[in-house]
Amino acid sequence: MLITFKDSQEATKNEYKEHAEGVYQVKITKVTEGVWSQAKSEYLEVEFETMGEDVFTVRHRFTKSQKALSILLNLLSAVGIYDKDSKEDLRFENDDLLGSILKVEFVKGDVNANGKQYLEFKPWSCEAVSGLASPKTAEKKDEDSSEVPF
Repeated sequence: MLITFKDSQEATKNEYKEHAEGVYQVKITKVTEGVWSQAKSEYLEVEFETMGEDVFTVRHRFTKSQKALSILLNLLSAVGIYDKDSKEDLRFENDDLLGSILKVEFVKGDVNANGKQYLEFKPWSCEAVSGLASPKTAEKKDEDSSEVPF
């Protein structure tokens, strides 16, 4: 492999493009789990890729805590995994979210240390896109399963 000086300069450029706030049609392209180091609470990180002419990515961490659970359930409802009227325990795989198409609202976040202001996911802003989002079905929890879904 040959890496020229020009290539390495291009690769290290930190390009920043400001995007407008608003409601975007997005596709979920990546879902990962993690743990906040300080609070030791779990989260589900979802990567949203906008669709259309101006394609960009926004990531959001949905905290798996009682306080923030309604925000995550709103997303799961919009992609057809969660039914708010169901009394069953919810179990799903992260891959069940991949490829889901929905509408979400992005708002400007705080200005960071570099003076840049990125878009952030607005909580409770997920909506199904009629005719585009294919409903998913979550598995019912096995009675003898010792695993906790969150």
